[in-house]
Amino acid sequence: MDEMARGDRKQPVEENEEEDSVTNCPPGMTEKIRLIPEIEGYGDKFRSCLENGKVGYIWNPYVSVCFKDKSLSDIQGDGYMPPTCPYVEVARRRAYENFKKKFYAAFKWIVENGQSQKVDKKQNKQNKITMESIWKELPSHSILERFYFAFKVDETFRIMQNRREKALGPLPKRGDVIQITRLLDQGNDEGYLIDPILLPPFQKHRVGDGLLKREIVFQFTREWKRATKGKDCDDLPTYFSSKPFQKRCSKITKMINDLCVEAESNLMQDLKKKASETILNSGNKKRNKKYTPKLLFESQKATDSDDSVEYYTLTFSGLSFRVGKAHFEKLQRLFDRHNTSSASIEEHHHLFLCDLFALLARYDLLEGAGLQSSISGNVFDVLLKHFGCNFECFASPFNCRYERFCSAFPDTDRSFGSLGSFFNFDFEALSHGGCFQANPPFTSDFLLKMCERMEKLLNNTSITAPFMFVVFVPAWQDSQGWKALSTSSSMAHHLFLSQKDDPHYYCEGTQYRRMKSRYRIASFDTSIFFMQNMPAKEQWPISESVIQELKTAFQTNPDDKILVESKETAKYETKVTPDTTKARQGPTQKIKNNVGKDQPSFENNRKQKRKSVDTVEKRKKTKQKFADDDQSQMMILSSLGILDSTSTSLRRTDAKKSKRAKK
Repeated sequence: MDEMARGDRKQPVEENEEEDSVTNCPPGMTEKIRLIPEIEGYGDKFRSCLENGKVGYIWNPYVSVCFKDKSLSDIQGDGYMPPTCPYVEVARRRAYENFKKKFYAAFKWIVENGQSQKVDKKQNKQNKITMESIWKELPSHSILERFYFAFKVDETFRIMQNRREKALGPLPKRGDVIQITRLLDQGNDEGYLIDPILLPPFQKHRVGDGLLKREIVFQFTREWKRATKGKDCDDLPTYFSSKPFQKRCSKITKMINDLCVEAESNLMQDLKKKASETILNSGNKKRNKKYTPKLLFESQKATDSDDSVEYYTLTFSGLSFRVGKAHFEKLQRLFDRHNTSSASIEEHHHLFLCDLFALLARYDLLEGAGLQSSISGNVFDVLLKHFGCNFECFASPFNCRYERFCSAFPDTDRSFGSLGSFFNFDFEALSHGGCFQANPPFTSDFLLKMCERMEKLLNNTSITAPFMFVVFVPAWQDSQGWKALSTSSSMAHHLFLSQKDDPHYYCEGTQYRRMKSRYRIASFDTSIFFMQNMPAKEQWPISESVIQELKTAFQTNPDDKILVESKETAKYETKVTPDTTKARQGPTQKIKNNVGKDQPSFENNRKQKRKSVDTVEKRKKTKQKFADDDQSQMMILSSLGILDSTSTSLRRTDAKKSKRAKK
């Protein structure tokens, strides 16, 4: 059978309590097959791990997350997404990219050919800014991104509710194209499965019409205030209820609904076609071998230093995705810990590559990298030290701090430690309670639902175990989500960090494929809410010293630590890092390595440095073209040769470069 299409062993694996119990207690488990040796010291629940973004750890590999007397099947909840595999992700990506392309083209046509143009001009005869001009300035990308997220959140809650009402059992963890196609076809018709990427037609979820109009009104109001420099328009409410506005919104709604139906149909046709090919080629072993994603290890010189950047590239069906070496080794270790039933090292390696490709393809397709940002390891260490917090409510295999977490995509993240959705996780089943960190997506509706779930748990008087949530959100005080958190009866303390007065750092959402720093300074004020029930307030009091320590950790950029250390220390730390010293086992030794090729000799070091300097100068000149101040504009004129002195210096620079080229 087509192993590429399945991304699985020869038979699908069903969930069982025996496998869950082994995975749940890693320090005492019997390891069978691994891609990378386990790190020494693993199993300590309270061991902190100093984070250093360039030469140190990007997560805490030592802490083991166990739930004592509970198995994973007791707390994980039922799934609501069908299993996936590399080919399903390729087909899903193809359908969604086609959907986006047609959406942008159709949205532009509707905006430019609206029938309300005459009415708008007549109503705004005395205004320089007309309603029609605002329509043409609406950002179609922002409308789709925000509407998409709100619609998928609402769909997820509806599907989870339907599955609870029907008392449906758990879904298989893995499956081939035939099984996945059958599950999707049946689930879409009966309304108990959710596609993780594609939007459902509005006939199945009628709230889509209202969510889309709400987003258009929001973007229209924001563009109007921007065009009028913050002035409110008394005519906007009247215009929003007018027939021309409603008619144009209806056109956009119908257009998106038709595209959703088309995308769903295209995906199912593609999968059914592949399923037929899978049946025909089930006995062809040679054809099946080439369907494992190809892995390539590469290294390249950094343009602004003598350091080299190492990363892996995974390719399948014409799609290639890059992941940094540190994140690749992290994912290897997570996969080893949570997949312990492989029959052979070849099978284990094949499953890892298939699951890794599906993971990379999924997160590469997400709209908005900010939805994946996280706090730094320094902040996590403070929470671990004082509250024993070792579990994240909203994370991904790329940015998770510990081996267990909740995430948005159980189908791709389960193999790397995810326990499913935060809203589907049974916190009440944890008899010993716990402290949990939450850095949710920054949307008001999502924050409201999260706050409702937390309050339901924390206000349950029948629960005697201590429960605590430490929530990190932007301090958008006008949003309903922030107001719900700040006025919650369970809120024990609120720490406010100003962007201007208290600069602090977040990890980039696309950190796993970035070639430089993982961190960025916050572009907004941050609120940290400490949500506790009464037992938690007694066990974990919020003292001023803890607040100050947390504040200091948040204001520290882990990359800055390298400036204090010497070069010898940095090299020494790189050598003793357990993630990089252990040798690969099994098929991972066959990975192609380009590190040793074309290494420059000592005599060519001067030329290499000169090239890097020239590259930096070129980049600086390119950046200057986008400056707005007067001095930068003068530099632009100089770079174009308009100013005599600058043009002369440029000629001299060109002459020097030509002489070096001749030599």
